[in-house]
Amino acid sequence: MKEFYERINLNFNLKIISINICKLYELGEYVSEQLIEVGYEDFNYILETTSGKYCVKIYNKERTDDDVRKYVDRIELASHLELNTPAVLKIGGSCLQTININNTNFRLSVFEYINGKSFFDLNDIPTTDEIKEIIHQMSIIHSATLDSEFIYDKWTITNFIREYEEKKKYIPIKYKSIFDSLINRLKQVDFNKLTYSFVHGDIISSNVLKDNEGKLYIIDFAVSNYLPRIVDLAVTSCNLCLNPNDKSKTILSTKMILEEYQKYAQLSEYELEVFPLFYDLANAMGILQISYLNSMGESSEEDKFWLDESEKGLSFSDNDFWNKIINYSNKSLKKYMRLEMDNYIILHGSFGSKDGNWFPWLKDKLLKDGKKVDVPQMPVGVGIQNYESWSKELDKLKIDDRTTIIAHSIAPIFVCKYLINKKINVKKLIFVCGFNNYLGIDPDFDAVNSSMFLDNYTDVKKYCNNIICYYSDNDPYVKYDIEKEFANGIANKQYIVESGGHINSESGYTEFSDILKSL
Repeated sequence: MKEFYERINLNFNLKIISINICKLYELGEYVSEQLIEVGYEDFNYILETTSGKYCVKIYNKERTDDDVRKYVDRIELASHLELNTPAVLKIGGSCLQTININNTNFRLSVFEYINGKSFFDLNDIPTTDEIKEIIHQMSIIHSATLDSEFIYDKWTITNFIREYEEKKKYIPIKYKSIFDSLINRLKQVDFNKLTYSFVHGDIISSNVLKDNEGKLYIIDFAVSNYLPRIVDLAVTSCNLCLNPNDKSKTILSTKMILEEYQKYAQLSEYELEVFPLFYDLANAMGILQISYLNSMGESSEEDKFWLDESEKGLSFSDNDFWNKIINYSNKSLKKYMRLEMDNYIILHGSFGSKDGNWFPWLKDKLLKDGKKVDVPQMPVGVGIQNYESWSKELDKLKIDDRTTIIAHSIAPIFVCKYLINKKINVKKLIFVCGFNNYLGIDPDFDAVNSSMFLDNYTDVKKYCNNIICYYSDNDPYVKYDIEKEFANGIANKQYIVESGGHINSESGYTEFSDILKSL
């Protein structure tokens, strides 16, 4: 409740504002009000008077006067469309009024009250006929001409790159590689090839009302803008079409949305090509923003709902999902799909860093290919680095039979021990300069390495049948015989790098192109 009042700097009884609204709009006498506790921008409530009920929107204090003016332009535009949306009350031809109380300006608009509930409040998914009607309403919105300037909104999916850069530290680590891949895919989009229109930007369950007669209304144009029209289709698909318990039904509904929309306006081949990416971005933006809000101490039931929805939607989005929705017989259409669901993990060695050696180079290569990549920073240092502390870090990552692990130095034997202990099958192991013995060079290295060693490391072959080992003939840290013995015990393929040293930056390896042939 407090968070909503802070949006408008309200530090007195809301009734005072309501009484002023009644007088200004000549709505009769004040009876009561009820806060609408959903949404992330403005302050919305239901005002009841002796003449009926009304919806009041008081604009967020963070919105500039210019942004409020732009938003009101959008309300005005929507009011002139043959659109099912609540009528806006005007005074002197204006949708915007300002009330000054205690030297504070409250900028507001008043709307017709619809006697019904949103699909969010109903906790329901629209029927096929209802989705068709929503898409019809969407097509009407897209037919309008918007002359007002662009408004930056943090929830708009085309702003994902900027928002991610500001808030990426707040997301769960399991999404880091997925979001990095999304960024790379988004940077490749040719926005000049997309059709722009007036878009609502937020046609989701909380913004579609169903009255007592079953009539549907589109509400809240707070994030509407002049944007690629597939923004609306992506946002609506990942929300109103999502059946979290049934992927097949979600596929059918999403396919139907695209087909239904094209009864009103044909989508280009390029729009269909990038649509899976925009779908992923819509879900990713939900995860990003809610994770940020949670880190700031906000954690409402609405937050939990949207986070769960976004996570489930993102998990549905794979090759099978999209091939059943869009005809991707043309292979060129697959560029922006998250087809490759295999994930890659790159692990550094003792006293190492995720940012060292050739690890950033390889990560960048994989991300540009649209792969999921995790490069965790493992605990390092005497008394800090050990099997247990490294295992805890690896426990945070997704590891299954579609995982390839690339490991350097002490990390290969750690991986062997981890997979054997956890009984986890993986797709491929690529080991560089691996060993399973004391080095006898530096006592600190032997101390941190000792907990990783394993007598039965060859048992790792039970959990992976594709193991590749790289090592050099002049490693200054690990004797050639030790590296060769390790490789002989487990490797399907071995590659000797001549004069490669420890195949690290000190040996000149900030890139390691040889490893690409094994990926």
